[in-house]
Amino acid sequence: FVRADYQRREIAKVLVRVVINECKETLIIGDITVNSSPYAKYIYIRLGFEATGIEENRGEWSYILRYIL
Repeated sequence: FVRADYQRREIAKVLVRVVINECKETLIIGDITVNSSPYAKYIYIRLGFEATGIEENRGEWSYILRYIL
């Protein structure tokens, strides 16, 4: 998570892109899976992730998203 006072500065977007690019360059894994809050779900989708599921944990919902390298 990005600390609240640093949100809306595209920091999370840059960090996710760095991870995607690093994984592509090293070819260690074939896909990336994340659990996301409903608020961050759309950021991941805009970066090319696909929603593959939803789960409830202690009264909170999270989305499972996957990026295929």
